[in-house]
Amino acid sequence: MTSLQDLDKTASLKKEMVIDKIRDIILTHKLLPGQKIVQDDIANELGVSKIPVREALRMLEAEGWVESNHGKGFVVAVQTIEDVYEMYVIRAALEGVAAREVTKLVQAEKKVGKRLAQAEKFLEQMEEEISIQEWLQLNTEFHSSIYRESHLIRVIELINRYTLATSRWVYSYAGEMTNRKRANLQHREIFDAVINGRAGDAERLTLQHLEETRDKAIEWLKMTGVIQPR
Repeated sequence: MTSLQDLDKTASLKKEMVIDKIRDIILTHKLLPGQKIVQDDIANELGVSKIPVREALRMLEAEGWVESNHGKGFVVAVQTIEDVYEMYVIRAALEGVAAREVTKLVQAEKKVGKRLAQAEKFLEQMEEEISIQEWLQLNTEFHSSIYRESHLIRVIELINRYTLATSRWVYSYAGEMTNRKRANLQHREIFDAVINGRAGDAERLTLQHLEETRDKAIEWLKMTGVIQPR
């Protein structure tokens, strides 16, 4: 007999599956800002009812991925170039601090933590010829594994929030192999600064890396006309 706990778990898994699907559609620009999300299509493709689709959309609305279309369903959220710029300003401030604090801890303790060892593995995997999706996932894991060593819980929560909010624009940046290779070199420089206790360099290189990613993403957005200035 199926318990209520099992039913709740199944419902939760279905909702997470829908969330991942909608995020993927938005990340890969299969739907552009302002375009409608057809709930029936999502439900039919995943073999679920409309309930987990509606729940997923409400959660994604809270995260800023989609917007309610005046009671007529949901559309992909529209972000202006100024929105993207501001989110990267916030990310740079937070991630620069986190990188500096991690490096100071490494310098004080004279050892590399477990997560930093993981970061190096992620970095090595990113340097191989892999798909965009794999690279993006490893990119997130690489940065997260470094920042978590700072033990700045609230800062890390905010970093995760704004990383997620800008992730769909990183996809456009990472689409170019030359951009991925350049990012890999920058990641290596950041990592070397961290493990060698160079706090100022770790912060500076992190800021430069994010600024370049931001500028490339905005350049792509202007070129394609996906979003416009206010």
